[in-house]
Amino acid sequence: MTEGNDGWTAVGTSEGWPAADGLLAVTSPLGPVLVWGTPDEPKGAIIAACPHKTAPLVAAEVRDSAVTCRRHGVRYDLATGEPVDLGRLSYPPPGLMMLEMQTRDGRIEVRRPVSPPPAPPLSTTSGDSCDR
Repeated sequence: MTEGNDGWTAVGTSEGWPAADGLLAVTSPLGPVLVWGTPDEPKGAIIAACPHKTAPLVAAEVRDSAVTCRRHGVRYDLATGEPVDLGRLSYPPPGLMMLEMQTRDGRIEVRRPVSPPPAPPLSTTSGDSCDR
């Protein structure tokens, strides 16, 4: 997997991608990556690690366009990378590491991360902190 002159890196093919709007785990020089959408309409890609404590997100639950970290229950919006539910944390973690993604000639390509979104403001509701 090499990076082209335009910064795009091929990480796999669209063969085997779920026909419906789904997720596909691929490997990249940046580590495991989750891509979603369809081969005809790719929607995005993330580094498949929770930014809180780098828990793997490859087998994470995906529902309502959000991915949930199994370690702490934090839910992240797949479109923006922002945390939408703090799970068992009492403070907002950083956002997901977003990648640009495209399909070209049947190949899935990603480009270096764009800046992660800032953490949302602290919630006023009480909750247990979770640093493990």
